Amino acid sequence: MKAHESRVIVFWCATAVLAASPAVADRLETWIDRFNTDDDEIYTNAIPNSAAKEFLVANVPRFECPDAEIERAYNFRWWTYRKHIKLTPDGYVITEFLPPVSWAGKHNTINCATGHHIMEGRWLRDGRYVDDYLRFMLRQGRVAEKGAYVFYPAAALLERRKVTGDKALSAELFDTLVRVHGAWKRGWSVPLYPKKEPFRIGLAANGLYTMTDNFEGMECSIGGSGYRPYINSAMYAEVKALALFARECGDQMAFELEHEADMLAKGIVSRLWNPSRAFFTVVATNGERKAVRELIGYTPWMFGVPVPKSCDVAFRRLLEPDGFLAPYGLTMPEQSDPAFRLAYKGHECLWDGPIWPYATSLALTGLLNRLHQGHDIPDVSPADFARLLGRYASAQKRILPDGRCVSWIDENQNPYSGDWISRSVILLQRMPFPRERGKDYNHSTFCDLVITGLAGLVPSDGDELTVDPLVPSGWRWFALENVRYHQHDISVYWDADGTAYGNGAGLRVFVDKRLAACSDILARLTVHVP
Repeated sequence: MKAHESRVIVFWCATAVLAASPAVADRLETWIDRFNTDDDEIYTNAIPNSAAKEFLVANVPRFECPDAEIERAYNFRWWTYRKHIKLTPDGYVITEFLPPVSWAGKHNTINCATGHHIMEGRWLRDGRYVDDYLRFMLRQGRVAEKGAYVFYPAAALLERRKVTGDKALSAELFDTLVRVHGAWKRGWSVPLYPKKEPFRIGLAANGLYTMTDNFEGMECSIGGSGYRPYINSAMYAEVKALALFARECGDQMAFELEHEADMLAKGIVSRLWNPSRAFFTVVATNGERKAVRELIGYTPWMFGVPVPKSCDVAFRRLLEPDGFLAPYGLTMPEQSDPAFRLAYKGHECLWDGPIWPYATSLALTGLLNRLHQGHDIPDVSPADFARLLGRYASAQKRILPDGRCVSWIDENQNPYSGDWISRSVILLQRMPFPRERGKDYNHSTFCDLVITGLAGLVPSDGDELTVDPLVPSGWRWFALENVRYHQHDISVYWDADGTAYGNGAGLRVFVDKRLAACSDILARLTVHVP
């Protein structure tokens, strides 16, 4: 049996007990000390640097692996995420920018990256932060009105409860979720950017959603506005989640929602799949099928749209230098497109050439979801996912004027030099923005990609947990500890020869410190976790 071949091994062992591994916890603390030392702490919220170690040690899954860059970036991104946890009179919220920005809503919240915030934050052991945030955004946030970005709260809440196992919040918020979705279906008019004529956002007569690139958070993209893969795929997941919640509440609208989801899925595949480009592309409202391939073309896989296997050919473009693959990561549009460019004049947040971690998160989540369905994408392997994640990790740096290299995450990035473009444009043009607007920017996922992708924890809304690591065959070890899942503690170890952790050779999954499943090779394991 080859590495990564799919098989299931499930058992409970009453005698095999997890050995202590203080070294993994020690490494987390060492990383936190390093990030604190390197930091210029300009803005603070509920958890300042002085409290970072106590908070992170108590709350985040611990991870170590042979790739030092991935391990560094994983710990760095948890360290930056806690900076954005903000305590308000309305409970905790999660911010995107640390300094106040003029286009934010109450408490400096912006719903553009709310889905990413929840996907990342669902792994925190203390659920108050994400639960408060969801309640606030749905009840007081700017989420279904002029000025709102693409939003999929029910789908994100379902992904959260797959980790917690708690269905109370979805029942509590069901009526509000239905109202928010109804507002999105009815839609509203917004001015096109940078033009001023009005554009109607909402559900069109053909069963697909119209959206501007700006209100997907992607200003001046090559694909432009119209029927975009992102909004429609997100709405498919949203409606599927609402249908599930409706069935649980005994609401007859579940049948209507299921029909709506089916129509969306059919429309996405029949209308947005571009056969000549072998990719999901934007279709303008006049019916013009755009030719440009952009990372949003992977969102149908991210949101679980039932996509024909023949469409998997699209993933090859992630690995091709004239496609999305650049020295510092994945460009938003493919580099061979005639309109691809990198500009240091005008608007600082352009989506027609740079790397955007936001979009990288979309694409890599789509890839890992598809890999977890069978590991059989043509010319793309789990090792390719690890390599792409490694390139994403390595790019999260900045060289300071004194020559020091520090961990850094910002808005958008030059794919050939690693320069953080928005930051440079603001400085070059002396634009009146807060100091270091994009520093520690919370606009993407990384930790979730490590946990669900590399370590392979695939959460379930039922009683099963799948562990399906997407790591290179050359990796001899990795560990994931301190994961809270359905009120149980989960640890996963890959130890090729049994010398790294002292818990035996092979892939081993522990539930509440007792061995629950194992394999002598990297394989798919399924564990019953009530």
